[in-house]
Amino acid sequence: MRDLEVQALGLDTINTGLAYDNSSNQYRNHLDARSLYALKQSQATYDYLKQGDKRPFILSRSSAPGIQKWAFHWLADNWSKEEWLSTSVDSLYQFNLFGLPMMGSDICGFNLEASPELCTRWH
Repeated sequence: MRDLEVQALGLDTINTGLAYDNSSNQYRNHLDARSLYALKQSQATYDYLKQGDKRPFILSRSSAPGIQKWAFHWLADNWSKEEWLSTSVDSLYQFNLFGLPMMGSDICGFNLEASPELCTRWH
């Protein structure tokens, strides 16, 4: 298992953007505030688009608990490689277990050129 801080911000990083806590007069820890931005942005977009007479379709690269009420999820850019095919299928099933029924990944990959065999397997 890889250390969480290898490819992410440190767990003790202070978020000076949207995470000011007025009650304690200090900035919140990044870990406590990072998921809220995607959730609230999706909710605001949904509410705005819902003003029309159609059902909004919002596809988000970010995820947070509860986001499935307002947005669908996309797994982001991937590579045209065998390992990425396996990872994308695993990720789709995992997110389905988390309650996100509408998921997607780039079929055949996005980066590099997919072979016809790989593309066939991906489909």
